[in-house]
Amino acid sequence: MAAKLSFPLICSKPSFFWNTAPNQYSIFFQPEPVMETSRKTLSFSDALHHLLVMMLTFLRGVYSMPVPTDVPMCTASETAQYSLMFTGKWTQAAFPKQYPVYRPPAQWSDLIGVTHSYDYHMWQSNEFASNGVREFAEKGEAWTIMEEVETAGERIQSVYGILSAPAVVGGTGQMNTEFEVFARHSYLSFIVRIVPSPDWFVGADSVDLCDGDHWKEKVTLELFPYDAGTDSGFTFSSPNFETIPQDRIMQ
Repeated sequence: MAAKLSFPLICSKPSFFWNTAPNQYSIFFQPEPVMETSRKTLSFSDALHHLLVMMLTFLRGVYSMPVPTDVPMCTASETAQYSLMFTGKWTQAAFPKQYPVYRPPAQWSDLIGVTHSYDYHMWQSNEFASNGVREFAEKGEAWTIMEEVETAGERIQSVYGILSAPAVVGGTGQMNTEFEVFARHSYLSFIVRIVPSPDWFVGADSVDLCDGDHWKEKVTLELFPYDAGTDSGFTFSSPNFETIPQDRIMQ
């Protein structure tokens, strides 16, 4: 499966592109169709709106936080706005092994991302997935991961903002969004669910868009499929089979 993610910088700095090409791995990027929540939870758009409102309430306090001296410092004086493009290239011809063609067919979920400081992680390889990551990777439910982002922002003021992009209804296609970063919160993390799948996803953890006193012009990443370690299904369309005890996130 293959995908490409592009971020053009659209502020005062040079253009920046984020390109993501999925690895040629048989279970690579397969977004599951966005699944509706059977519980009494907010919709993805409602949860996103709730979190955006919350962000505005604590954003002012972010600027007074001390900058640690044990990590590379970003000294860029201006904020930067990026345009992100995710391109899925998951075709049956290129990746025929157990390629899902119905109920549901191969596709990509909504993209959920955050801009943040060095001390926050939405998810990490070789660590246990949070409840929010588990629910999103297994079911496409966003409410819990939104709550986790909100808690991190309120507790340690590590999150500057969130971003989202609409699902790609098919193995191939693109999703786009724009976001802003500044020196105190120069990192980007995001997650996209492979659909259908037991608990598989692609994404990036803590990509620093700053290089000293300026913003990076171009970054190219190859995305690899990850197993959230919460479901033990072996194929894209496997029924739910909880992993007990929970495993760590692994490629």
